[in-house]
Amino acid sequence: MRVRALSWGAAARAVLLLLVTVGCGVAPIEIALDGTTVRPGAPGVAIPARLSYRVDRTARVAVDVVGPLGAWVLREPTMRHPGEMYEIRFDGTVPSHDGRDRVVIPDGDYTLRLTIAPEGGSPIEWTAPIAVVAGDPVPLVLGEPRLSHARITPDGDGVDDETMIDYSLSKEAIVQIWAENDRGNRATIQGPTRLPEGSHRLPWDGSAGGRVFGGKRLADGTYRVSVRAEDQAGNVRTRAAPIEIANGGIERLEVASVRFTPARVRRGETVRVEASIVNTGETALGTAGPPPSHRYSTTDSFSGVLGPDGAPLAVRAGTWRLGVGWQGAPQELPLRWGLAEAAATELAPGTSIALTAEFTVDLPSSTVQRFWVGMVREGVGMVTGRVGDHLIAIDP
Repeated sequence: MRVRALSWGAAARAVLLLLVTVGCGVAPIEIALDGTTVRPGAPGVAIPARLSYRVDRTARVAVDVVGPLGAWVLREPTMRHPGEMYEIRFDGTVPSHDGRDRVVIPDGDYTLRLTIAPEGGSPIEWTAPIAVVAGDPVPLVLGEPRLSHARITPDGDGVDDETMIDYSLSKEAIVQIWAENDRGNRATIQGPTRLPEGSHRLPWDGSAGGRVFGGKRLADGTYRVSVRAEDQAGNVRTRAAPIEIANGGIERLEVASVRFTPARVRRGETVRVEASIVNTGETALGTAGPPPSHRYSTTDSFSGVLGPDGAPLAVRAGTWRLGVGWQGAPQELPLRWGLAEAAATELAPGTSIALTAEFTVDLPSSTVQRFWVGMVREGVGMVTGRVGDHLIAIDP
């Protein structure tokens, strides 16, 4: 059965009550359309038309808009139940064929069509005229996002810790960016932000909220970084790029125990430091040189250590070392060692390492010096505070 709405004229609102034979009974269907003209993106008057309806028998209901170029689905056939009022809004935009975008349809006269298929009865079709006017004919183009790194390891070691998200807009739009995994769990990278036409870039470190509003790092796995842009007219574009997060999580090393020996030395003699270090974080942590076998003097500094090529030893930002400090030291923790003989060693979460290192005491005699250790994250600073304070007497 097809039912066409009465002429709307200048009325802004129309309500049609239908009594339709369904099977052996009668099922009243209430349909209301509020607004017969839409102006996509028009400042101050961009009010969508609202189609509301109620069925008195369970039915599948579909809504589409029909024009000279064909029909666009606004709502796929969906089961509706009696006693509830349903509503759908039409603002002059329709879904794209793949469903990920919305586009403003050209100005013109269209037909809004509601198709009701009640259980045990014949389909009912209701139509009403609707017009689209003053739509923005300029399309919105969102460039595919480009990631500087398709795989990041946000463990703070300074290598592949973040990626740069690059994209472009053909016109001003409100942009939001998120990461989503295969299960549909979504984490915001950038909330809705109005941006001008042109190229845009955003760094992302694998956390919810991104670098600016960073929250907890996302779990390791494969994600899609999606960029969504919506212009004033209602055009929506969504583009995405894949990314992998590996070795992410909280980075934390703790000094479980410290021992300095002996408790009394002469100037020029050796002090041994023994420390137990535990990775209590969520990610494997890297280290750097020099190895624990490197012997310092208290007149030395980590910055003066040379590499095999005779040049100053290169230490990558984000790596971890154990340092020794004392009262009156010229800088914070001037003596620093890597956590293992091999600089490429990584300490996995939950594991510990025993470190033993030695240094020569060249400090004023007839004094008692306080020594301590601390974990240093290069490029960040001492991250554990002073640990294991120990007094050592220095004899002449």
